This record gives sequence, structure tokens and C-alpha cells, in this order.
Amino acid sequence: MVTLETQTSHHALTWPRTSWALLHRFGQNCFSAQPTCTERQAAALSTFESRAGLAIEVVEFCDNRFDELVEMYNDFEPKRAAQGLPPVGRDRVVAWLRHLQKSGHNLLALWNGEVVGHSMLCPMESQRAEFAIFLHQDFRNQGIGTGLTEATLEYARLKGLHNVWLSVEVNNQCAIRVYKKNGFQVSNLFGPEQEMIQDLQKTSGNEVGAHEQAAWKSPATTGFKRFFDAARECSKASSDTKVSNHADQGSNDQARSNGLAADQLA
Repeated sequence: MVTLETQTSHHALTWPRTSWALLHRFGQNCFSAQPTCTERQAAALSTFESRAGLAIEVVEFCDNRFDELVEMYNDFEPKRAAQGLPPVGRDRVVAWLRHLQKSGHNLLALWNGEVVGHSMLCPMESQRAEFAIFLHQDFRNQGIGTGLTEATLEYARLKGLHNVWLSVEVNNQCAIRVYKKNGFQVSNLFGPEQEMIQDLQKTSGNEVGAHEQAAWKSPATTGFKRFFDAARECSKASSDTKVSNHADQGSNDQARSNGLAADQLA
């Protein structure tokens, strides 16, 4: 027998041990069970139409879509467009995505059940993350990147994040305008790139205090940099592992080739 004594009286409650064990297991099953990633994925986080009228769904990235996302990156152009990412070669892509799955939050944009885009939130601290987004080249210039960005920021709020950070080339004014439209503000400059942040707790993304800007760390300490380093580590065995973060390109080629460019977000 199991005996329980209430705080309000000295009367004992007695149940057969087997019944108590069954009740305990019942409670665990009812109150501790959480839906799996695949079950959550069945309900889209967001749906919207592209400018071309394509019906886009935004879902969580789960293992059942892993191979599809790998194939998207194998077909992705241009290669190594944003800070050396996405990595080149199936094995490197797999290692990079596994690292992202383990350490970050990832969403997918689907059209007709096909993976066409991927966004990520790479945690730096408990309430801060770095944002990046990649769209397959066949689905750019349609507003899909903007819709995926909006869904990702809302997802960040649901995850309890307070601030989201990104980097963008300073001469990519189209991308900067799109990011500002989504609430990001310039916080720092470093060489040919600039940091932009968004305070998710503010009702408007147009005002960020100087003390908040100062609190943001340099790219050398951020989550995306760690993921970039991890991807580079996977490439050491190959002769072409050295990645240039800032390829010398013309301004027109730069806007087209940047994996985070505005023509992928607009």
C-alpha cells in the first residue's frame, strides 16, 4: 500500500501500490507527452501567396524533410554566396545541416510539397539569435523570402527570443531596404558588411536604443560564425576548403550572388 497524508488533515489516503503506479504513469503520459516535430510540421506555421500566385507553406524543419533540403542545397546557385555558405558537396551540406538542427531553429518554405527555401535562427545567448535565409534560385523575386522572413521572426517571438541579428554587405541597398521593412535597424559596421538588429519586444522596429546596439557582439562571437566555422572544418580534407568571405565581385554580380540578397527577399 502507498500512504499519502494531506496538508490540511491527518487523514491518510491509501491506494493499492499497483493502482498508484498506474495513476502515476497515466499522469506522465497525459501531461508530459509533447507532439513530435513531424506532428507539428503537419500544421503549417504560416501560409501566403507569392507574387506569381504560388501557395507557400512555412513549416518546421524535421528529419522527414532532411534529404529534400540537402538536394535543394546541392542544386543551389551561386555556391558559397553568403560568408562561404551554403557549403559545397553533399557530405559538407549534411554535416552543416545536422549542426544547424542540433544548435538552431530552422524553418522551411514549401511549394506544392517541395522545399524551396530555408531560414535559420542561430542562438548566441538565451534570448538572442542570428538570422539567415536561403532561397532556391528558381523561386526568387516573388516575395517568398519576405514571407519566410516574417514567419521566422514570429517564430522567434514564440520561442521567447528578444533580439534577432543579421549581417549584410553595405552596398547591397536593396537587401538593406527589405530588412528595414521587416523591422531591422543598422547597429554596427565591420569592413564591407554591416550588422542589423531587430528588437522583437518593441511594437515598432524603427527605434533601437544605443545601449541595446552596444550590447550586440561582433560577428566573431555569433552563432552564424560558429556554423560557418563548423562547415569549414568539414571541408579541410579537400584541396578547395579555403573559403573567402568577401569575394571580389562587381556590384551587379554581388547583388545577384549574395545568398541573402534582396532579390531573394523582395
